[in-house]
Amino acid sequence: ELAASIKAGYPNTITSTGGPNTLYTTEWTPAVQDAVRMSASIESSGQCTALRHCVVPSSVTSTDVEDLFGSVEGIEKAEDALRDYKFDCIFENHAGSVTPAGQDDTYTKHGTKDVHYKVNTHMPENHIHEYWRKVVVDVTTDAT
Repeated sequence: ELAASIKAGYPNTITSTGGPNTLYTTEWTPAVQDAVRMSASIESSGQCTALRHCVVPSSVTSTDVEDLFGSVEGIEKAEDALRDYKFDCIFENHAGSVTPAGQDDTYTKHGTKDVHYKVNTHMPENHIHEYWRKVVVDVTTDAT
């Protein structure tokens, strides 16, 4: 009901009333990359508004996604984020939920960040797990 009322006022948007959230783009520009990185790491993925899935052009590779998250900043605690005006970062050593490591070997752990991702040519299965306070992103390359 809420999504329908939002959609009525903004017909060219996709609305959501709870995660996980998907971004669809036909370009892989620096601005799009910033949007993906910032949205996926908003409050260390602690918000229901955090990006969990994106559909990107077929030219995007695992290396592109790895590079994308290389600049995500780490922060020790929420007070530091508030003081430094940082809404998009990763809480270092935050327990949060479990990560895909050891549970789903189709995810890649970022080389230096607490970020997990996978790149596929098909959409994720229904009931995608949100991984609270963990940056986990399913990337679907548009194969068409």
